[in-house]
Amino acid sequence: MKGRRFPTVGETVAADTFISEAGGKGTNQALAAARLGSEVAIIGCVGDDIYGQSVRQTYREFGVNTTGLRTDRSACTGAAFVLINREGKNMIMMAPGANFRFTPNDFDKNVPLIKNSSIIGFQLEINQDFVEYGIKKAHTLGIKTLLDPAPAGPIDPSVYAYLDFIKPNETEAAFLTGISVTDRDSAFQAAQWFFDQGVKNTIITLGENGVIVLNREIRKHIIPPKVEALDSTAAGDIFCGALMHCLAEGMDFEPSVQFAVYASARSVLTLGAINAMPARQEVLEFRNQCNKQ
Repeated sequence: MKGRRFPTVGETVAADTFISEAGGKGTNQALAAARLGSEVAIIGCVGDDIYGQSVRQTYREFGVNTTGLRTDRSACTGAAFVLINREGKNMIMMAPGANFRFTPNDFDKNVPLIKNSSIIGFQLEINQDFVEYGIKKAHTLGIKTLLDPAPAGPIDPSVYAYLDFIKPNETEAAFLTGISVTDRDSAFQAAQWFFDQGVKNTIITLGENGVIVLNREIRKHIIPPKVEALDSTAAGDIFCGALMHCLAEGMDFEPSVQFAVYASARSVLTLGAINAMPARQEVLEFRNQCNKQ
């Protein structure tokens, strides 16, 4: 729902717009990468309900491989409710449902699907045992691993050494590192913390203030184009999907992040998540337009 402002506790506020669509971090990232032209497979779990049927149909429309998508008839499909104010900021409450029915055994069952992948993305809206096991197993298979640690929660410290990429926002970075991320300098401190734990490449997103990237060779603050945001929902997921798309295409790390920044900035100009996912040509045209200004 999009309205002028967020309600306070006990208050009802009239919304201007209501949209219902498939979503969730894993779904959004998979669809964003597919929209950009990547060959994508999704591994997950849905309920035997209209929402599970709807998300399967959406995957089919985007050409996403669903052989790793399992239906659990004893749980509802995961759902999230998003409130958006007139500045394009959002508040989200999420019910995991069938997402938490996934186990490490489900990862092993899908190794034939996974083993030929260039990169595999994980996030924390699913069972954490599956995430931690899957990251380590994917690493042993020689597949690049990316973790979007959202919603923020404790992570087994041993996992960091198996990560090629981690992409928290400032709130998630602060939770995981214990460093209050309030500006560029503190973001670099948090990025260094992840690097010291063994993560090869750290990306900390700072919303309209840009992106911090750090690895053994690069320490950089990437400034995004200035746009008037209509809806920031899924902007971080579209960033992740675009980043994985570029990395799978063989693009170097820094140019991949820069492309993802433009894809994310382009997405906030459109209401909703799926409708906001840009095609590759749209991102390139948007980048050219921004660079001319």
